[in-house]
Amino acid sequence: MTVNPLNTASYSANDVKDVLHQALSNIPSFSRCALLDHPSYFNIGDHLIWLGSLLYIRQTRRANIDYIAPADHKFSHQKLMEKSPEGPIFLNGGGNLGDIWPELQLFRESIITKYPDRPIVILPQTIYFSSSEALDRAAKVFNGHPNLILFVRDNRSYETAKSAFSDCQVYKSPDMAFHMAGISNTELNPPQSDETLYLCRGDREMDYSFKPEFLGLDNVLVDDWVSFGWWQTLPEGWMYVPGLTRLVREVWQRGISNPGEWLSRQQWQWFHP
Repeated sequence: MTVNPLNTASYSANDVKDVLHQALSNIPSFSRCALLDHPSYFNIGDHLIWLGSLLYIRQTRRANIDYIAPADHKFSHQKLMEKSPEGPIFLNGGGNLGDIWPELQLFRESIITKYPDRPIVILPQTIYFSSSEALDRAAKVFNGHPNLILFVRDNRSYETAKSAFSDCQVYKSPDMAFHMAGISNTELNPPQSDETLYLCRGDREMDYSFKPEFLGLDNVLVDDWVSFGWWQTLPEGWMYVPGLTRLVREVWQRGISNPGEWLSRQQWQWFHP
């Protein structure tokens, strides 16, 4: 079956998963790698993308991931070289290739610059630069790497990438979260509701012109991830307090905030190691 990877609305999730795998087959064979840009922040979509990337590498490509790190102070060049001295370096996909989230883009550029001798694979991203200077800087970094593969998940990003990153290998691809399609959940029995949840982010990417009635649905709950709202009121830098992030994640996010979902999460871990 031949499907435009960016025009998949009339196809099932499993069909889109097949298209994703077709695109990712452009990555040469490998047995070991590093996977960077772990989403150590509150965005449920990026966590689904991360999980799709993790499972694809381990289960589909049957490769070992020797080093995993977020794009913050927890990343260590020394540990990367000690634990993962060879093989491609994967940078997680999402919607942060550009200057909306400059700290993530600068991390990405630093990895590309520092490791010219290793293949770099940027998993499916959306590209958006509001600054031509930032795009020019990124283009210089990307094009300066001899072996960089970039996957993009929308047509505008593809046109930008083909124009700006002309010395890179650029491919259209669905989002990595589609790798999750078809994973069995027959062992789980999560709570049911008559409401339709519209997961509506509230950060700097939020479209404030959106109104719930535009959905044309009854009984719609418009909300962000359950753990997102309250943490914005905390002092800047709170997540760097030793042990506090783990306490929030393990006790609040995965337990107290919604205890009805805790058992389902544990069951998923038991049945899907």
